[in-house]
Amino acid sequence: DRSAAEFVTRVLWDRLRYDREEKGWRLFKPDPGVWEVLDGDACHVVGNAVWDELTPLVSLEAMAGRALWGSHDANQQKEDEEEKEDDDRVPPRKKCRLSADLNGFLGGVRYKYAEVHRHTRDLVAAMQATAVCSFINPPPYLLLCTNGVVNLHTGQLLGAAKPDQLFTSVCPTKYDPSADTGPALSFFRRFFPVEVFPDAEDIVRFLQLWFGYSITG
Repeated sequence: DRSAAEFVTRVLWDRLRYDREEKGWRLFKPDPGVWEVLDGDACHVVGNAVWDELTPLVSLEAMAGRALWGSHDANQQKEDEEEKEDDDRVPPRKKCRLSADLNGFLGGVRYKYAEVHRHTRDLVAAMQATAVCSFINPPPYLLLCTNGVVNLHTGQLLGAAKPDQLFTSVCPTKYDPSADTGPALSFFRRFFPVEVFPDAEDIVRFLQLWFGYSITG
């Protein structure tokens, strides 16, 4: 299962990862751009990914009329079919899915990991080592808002969140670079009035940057 786990991890790396700290799976949601804890196990996601990724190659084998990669174990296929009939936990196959190609190696691989629950479950367990990721240290100078990612160093709106930015939460308001920072400015100006400090505006600007860099690094 190790080689299969590495293959599926590459396929799903931007969609599915195993959270090292939470000991659970996270699924990337492009809108709003966060990694959400997956409700339940990852068998459904992994099984569908195997099916979708291998189906074009299985079609090539079917057109060639022979196995193009490796060789298929028909005895294992028979055992898996018998086990599947006895496993009530396996959801019914979609009507659009065809039966596995007994003569195709990849058809057998697809059937094994996309159709037989025991093997899909073993594959998901193996992926806990290959798809592991830590979500506790996202870039401290980036903030995800409802309208995109903000670089807190520059105030620039960078656009939609990317999977490798590892956001697990989103600020519930939109970022507006022209918005009034009245409360903060009032606080600073209260202690540095222009009447006493002729360069008060420069001081306030310095304090804004100082606090910002202290928070974001």
